[in-house]
Amino acid sequence: PPPPTEPSIEPPCLLTARGIYESLKDQVIALDGPLRRFSAQMSLHMRRLEQIRKGVRPSVGPIVTLLIGSSGSGKTWMAETFARISGLPYAVADMSSVSQTSYVGLGFDECFLGLLANNTKPQIAETGILVMDEFDKICAKGNGGHSSADAQGRGIQSEILKPWDGCRLPLGSRRSNVPSFGVIDTFHTCFVACAAFDGLRAQLAEGNRKTAGMGFCLTDTKSPRVDVREALVRYGFLEQIVNRVGSIVILADPTPAQIVRITCHPGTGLLARQNSFLQSFGLSLIPTEEALLHMANWSCETKGYSRAIKTLLGTLVEGHLMDDRSKGNIEVSLEDVRRAIQETEGTEGLNFRT
Repeated sequence: PPPPTEPSIEPPCLLTARGIYESLKDQVIALDGPLRRFSAQMSLHMRRLEQIRKGVRPSVGPIVTLLIGSSGSGKTWMAETFARISGLPYAVADMSSVSQTSYVGLGFDECFLGLLANNTKPQIAETGILVMDEFDKICAKGNGGHSSADAQGRGIQSEILKPWDGCRLPLGSRRSNVPSFGVIDTFHTCFVACAAFDGLRAQLAEGNRKTAGMGFCLTDTKSPRVDVREALVRYGFLEQIVNRVGSIVILADPTPAQIVRITCHPGTGLLARQNSFLQSFGLSLIPTEEALLHMANWSCETKGYSRAIKTLLGTLVEGHLMDDRSKGNIEVSLEDVRRAIQETEGTEGLNFRT
């Protein structure tokens, strides 16, 4: 008898944008708008994989999504959470260490080696998600001319064009004696580029303010609205790179109220995850409402957001770890938070006398 057809490994809910959004919204908190757009892009990737498993070559190329947001706003967490619930291979590549072929540094092909972790076969690894972190670090340097030697700017951008279109890419460093790891078909891979793009959002906001005009200014005197793709080209990216990006999702900086939601969300918030670990040895943090609000305001002032809250929670635990008799619930007051902020910033004990 003919062999049975291989069933789809994705749950039906992960084939639709609504299903992916519902699966992620309790873990990716306070990012409803960007999460909806990200879910739609991941739904396209899952549908492409479904067609590939049926032997049908999709008529569209690899899904390429660009996430723009400040450090700690949840870009990498969004992609990591989706990869975990979908079971797809997942790897994060630091683009600041990648350089053009024949130069010192990592080659772009080595970014895919993370997908081969845990002895994953290349045929499975190529269906995963490659997160290209610090993507803004490969913008064109110098005057941006085509003739300038720019191993980490236009050089590496040119090497990305083919993989983003879909090609058979040999794995293994071409700059050392490391043996080849096989070939990956990038036509099956999902690419998520993440970066803060310092100054880009301010440039877009300034352009939009000029477009709106002021006072009784005539309509024909308004400057044209700044498009994010045009801004990326000015930032130092090839037009061919920008045109291959399917969706650009901009994450706004979280507000203190959103940071409180991210911290206190039951089950999956930052505080719940921290207490889940602490309860294994008999501790639990219970901050007061004033303490939570002060933590949120501080994280927004320092622009650390979620990462700043994680660091602060770890600092609050340090003092109690030295006392083995300290067990049970630990109420965190406003003064405790202020003291922990001083320790985190390294300003504790700096008492200058005149």
